[in-house]
Amino acid sequence: MTPPETVDTAARDSAAGSLPIRILLVEDDDGDALLVEELFAVSGAQIELVRAITLADARREQLDQIDCVLLDLDLPDAHGLAALHKLKTDRAEMSVLVLTGFDDERRGVQAVAAGAQDYLVKGQIDGQGLARAVRYAVERRRADEARQQLELARAHQEENARLERGLLPAPLVTDPELLLTAHYRPGRQRALLGGDFYDAVQLADGTVHAVIGDVSGHGPDAAALGVCLRIAWRTLVLGGRGVEEVLPTLQVIHDAERHFSWMFTTLAMITITPDRASAIVRLAGHPPPLLIARGAGIDALEPAQVDPPLGVVEDAAWAGVAHQLPERWSLLLFTDGLIEGRTGVGSDRLGGDFYDAVQTADGTVHAVIGDVSGHGPDAAALGVSLRIAWRTLMIGGHSTEALLPTLQVVHGHERHHSWMFTTLCMASIAAGQRRLTLRLAGHPPPLLITSDGIESMEPAKGEPPLGVVDDARWTAYEHTLPEQWSLLLYTDGLIEGRTGVGNARLGGEGLTAMLRGMDTDSPGLVATLVERAEELNGGPLLDHVAAFVVRPR
Repeated sequence: MTPPETVDTAARDSAAGSLPIRILLVEDDDGDALLVEELFAVSGAQIELVRAITLADARREQLDQIDCVLLDLDLPDAHGLAALHKLKTDRAEMSVLVLTGFDDERRGVQAVAAGAQDYLVKGQIDGQGLARAVRYAVERRRADEARQQLELARAHQEENARLERGLLPAPLVTDPELLLTAHYRPGRQRALLGGDFYDAVQLADGTVHAVIGDVSGHGPDAAALGVCLRIAWRTLVLGGRGVEEVLPTLQVIHDAERHFSWMFTTLAMITITPDRASAIVRLAGHPPPLLIARGAGIDALEPAQVDPPLGVVEDAAWAGVAHQLPERWSLLLFTDGLIEGRTGVGSDRLGGDFYDAVQTADGTVHAVIGDVSGHGPDAAALGVSLRIAWRTLMIGGHSTEALLPTLQVVHGHERHHSWMFTTLCMASIAAGQRRLTLRLAGHPPPLLITSDGIESMEPAKGEPPLGVVDDARWTAYEHTLPEQWSLLLYTDGLIEGRTGVGNARLGGEGLTAMLRGMDTDSPGLVATLVERAEELNGGPLLDHVAAFVVRPR
């Protein structure tokens, strides 16, 4: 098996000015092909010429690495516009210049109408003209892509504006003695939407209910789920549903509306009595609110026990904890984005992402990857404890069935705050049997890469992260592996960056699409993935990333 990768290898950037323009010449006539080569040589242009004799040869090339195609319209296996149509089907955004004879300009015009950038008449163009035509074709294609991205960006902005109205309500609180102030700031730059939401409702008897929630992930999927949950919460409260039934009902809605089975939502709900003397707090895996008492300090309303986020445990229950309020008080409800920034001491935040791999005496390879909630020394320390504990258990011959429950115990003892949890993925590959066993604790599923494509190893149901449910159990899912395969394990920091198109996030589907255009056998695959994700994001990813690939030698 190959170890976790550290090779610093970047994908080819065809837009970089220092790189030659890569041209695919599809021409079966040796004399015409030689003429094209000589014209480029005379022009002095920086080009890299690849020749294909047939359309079939051309389609076997890595078209995503080609800047421009010079296409003859009379090939042994394609005549007329058929070759152009097939190449455009393979890669719609491809820049194509067609080559025609003296008496065949009509077909050249038809080719431009069918999607070619231009047509060139053989024998009527010199080297400078040929090089200039190629450069213009490449730049026109880039300009078209830029216009398309701007159009998509405008469409995304309109969609997100509608989502934002759903996430940011006008709270229904009329008591003049209560002051409610709220602030929403999407993560990263460019005002991108996430799944954070809040709301507050005052009932006829004076009781005030408030909620704040945080859907795992970012982008339209998380925002849409956040909108659904906020509207459902308001509807339940206004409809007179008992407070004990609100979160269980939201759980049902959450599971029906989420786009991926591994998505979950942390949530804090607080109920303030009409006399404003007490508050009941219910926490679903969420950071506890802060009670600010004038002249008496600030207290975190920590629960006696941690209850799970929505979407993790099917029959979960959420206990309400009553707290007395002083005469003058404030309550601060927040999502963890507020506490995950830097402090100004040092340039980096420590993270709780970790990974490891161990081969046991029977040849089985066990791999783990995990992500502790939050950032900073507490998260990093818990991540270190879990990785060392996992390795110790594996080397010590601990059974895989009991391993995650044992880590759960370690997690409970080592975490600094009761609301901290850890998502985790564990993979076991049996030696010589091509059998994969997966266990997922609320973690994004790994990707299986084979010659047939890329498959997300989605579980049949979502199961809780460590530190959420005391008596949790994690199902072992068996998979048969083909002869040649690679397994990519990663934390969600890799898929939470922007794509460069409007407000869209990369997501699991975007990661899969990005992999399809890469050499997945490259020893630098992970480094290339991270660099490509940062390029799309427009800079470094804000969240930490752990990722590695396991494959047979």
